[in-house]
Amino acid sequence: MTEQERRDWCLRIHGEIFTTLPFLSGAATNLVLAHLALESGYGAARAAVRGHNLGNLTAGPYWLGPRWVDVGGDTDGKGARITQTWRIYDSAHEFLADYWRFLGPVANGGRYVEARNELERGHGDPFARLLGKARYYELDPGEYSRRLLSVLGTVTRILSTPPQVAPPAAP
Repeated sequence: MTEQERRDWCLRIHGEIFTTLPFLSGAATNLVLAHLALESGYGAARAAVRGHNLGNLTAGPYWLGPRWVDVGGDTDGKGARITQTWRIYDSAHEFLADYWRFLGPVANGGRYVEARNELERGHGDPFARLLGKARYYELDPGEYSRRLLSVLGTVTRILSTPPQVAPPAAP
């Protein structure tokens, strides 16, 4: 993915976040963008391409929406690839609304609500660590936090850099 493609993706998804979750502060919006960029490889992951699933959310037994079964990149403890069922969405807007519910007090027995509280405050490191504590991902919480904060730095830089305008062609 080129830097321009990454920038275009960040600007597009940032706008979707502002539209779908307008109650979030700028810092929280950037943190959501960083989380989704990390999880989806800036929109390049199969779940993101196939079904607007920017957070790699799996479809458990209570998911009633469309789903897609795939032998993905994740492995079990012995290194064998595992089959996963992914949620499919019609749009980034639909994904973001579900993402917010997913992190909320009702879904998943509320296990992500502490992480969501830190997200709302725009606190990247506690957000990442609490996602790890709640088992959102399989990495060591410290490593995930390091990666998320690195991506947060990248998306913040992208969002704060004015677009490059090509100089006018010589007559």
